[in-house]
Amino acid sequence: MTDAVNPSNCLARFLIPFLSDRFLYRPGAALVEAAQTASLYDPELRRDYQRLKFRRGRGVAKVAIARKLAVRLYWKLREAAQPVPPAPMQGIPASPVVGESLSSF
Repeated sequence: MTDAVNPSNCLARFLIPFLSDRFLYRPGAALVEAAQTASLYDPELRRDYQRLKFRRGRGVAKVAIARKLAVRLYWKLREAAQPVPPAPMQGIPASPVVGESLSSF
């Protein structure tokens, strides 16, 4: 599909300005709405949401699921951002030379 016909691009063109204006000053509200939607499709989140809703109430359950979703997001981003190993510098040997000379004494 071309970009002009792709339905997700059409949807994003209408939703992104709405969402960015709506949640500009309240990013937590966006996370709560995302958690509410995620609890519909993820069985583990749905089970936790139903249990918390019964025990503590709907509002507390939504916020708890939003926090779980934030933790999942944090760990996904952390795993994706693997540190890059330092590049070897020119003139520095790869193996330690000092350790070899001290072991001969």
